Amino acid sequence: MYSMDSRQSDREDDMIRFQHITKSFSQRQSNVLALDDITLEIPKGEIFGLIGHSGAGKSTLVRLINALETPTSGSVFIDGRDLTQASPQAVRQQKKKIGMVFQHFNLLENRTVAENVGLPLLLNGVKKSERKKIVDDLLDYVGLKDKKDVYPRALSGGQKQRVGIARALTNRPDILLCDEATSALDPQTTRSILDLLKRINREHGVTIVIVTHEMSVVTYACHSLAVMSGGRVVEQGRTPALFKAPTHPVTRQFVNAIIHQKLPVTVFRSLSQTDADHLYRLEFLNPTANEQALTQLIRRGEVELSIIFANMIDIQGDIIGHMFVILKGQEQEIANALEYLSSQNIKAVQIDPREFQHDD
Repeated sequence: MYSMDSRQSDREDDMIRFQHITKSFSQRQSNVLALDDITLEIPKGEIFGLIGHSGAGKSTLVRLINALETPTSGSVFIDGRDLTQASPQAVRQQKKKIGMVFQHFNLLENRTVAENVGLPLLLNGVKKSERKKIVDDLLDYVGLKDKKDVYPRALSGGQKQRVGIARALTNRPDILLCDEATSALDPQTTRSILDLLKRINREHGVTIVIVTHEMSVVTYACHSLAVMSGGRVVEQGRTPALFKAPTHPVTRQFVNAIIHQKLPVTVFRSLSQTDADHLYRLEFLNPTANEQALTQLIRRGEVELSIIFANMIDIQGDIIGHMFVILKGQEQEIANALEYLSSQNIKAVQIDPREFQHDD
């Protein structure tokens, strides 16, 4: 079994800290500001997501972590050490503790799977016998033990990425950087790769930074995230919290791509006028809120409740999303029902039919 017990364990709470980072590039006799005064902390042992549209600055920011880029100004702290003030030798030593997983795998086509995984060990002068053991253990860990003598061209995309992950783990890293590591994969394969990353994080405490533009990746794997736009971090926090209450327009755009806060117009237009006048949106406010409360409300028989549409997901145990219902009954009975839902951490808001008057 692959072991990472020799990794350093006495660390500060923040594995990665960016402090007032700016980064400019010279382009056609002008400066392009890629990162604009970014301050951000990534706790140790977390899976942290960096999400944003193309050109937001995500990849540039992550390249500062392993010193592939240097900031124009500001400081990058890794495990409590300021890389911008460290000697070249200290930076090289720190980089050995950081693994990188790439979007397009970056495998050598003329090397076998085992040779690709063992390449960092070869370059670091590890003896052949020890190198073989580490590679065999890693390939077993990522589920490719029977592929060690195969060449990359014979592998699927998901298998190639598993080779990339195994290679990134050869030096027992404290940090694993994944730059769009699943964007070239189909949904099922993406899920299996994320399961592997979650296993690495859970079993070995590796801090993982995932750069992505896919909210489905963030919701499935990331404990926390930062949303980037125009070279800035525009919003950050725990993943469930940002999904419940996004404040920045870019964050809301990403969230709405998965969870639509509005009832689809086609569904609304299928309702009778009476039903439209009794339409409510239900929001589940915390993990204790669940659909059993609705079942209990129906059983009480005081109001008539009909579910007409739901768009909800489970993010790490938190139910996020909305349910749209028709709620009919006497005025006081409806008031009692709304009070009961509130006591069960379900927020109910009546929808004004006029919201749909100008929708196409």
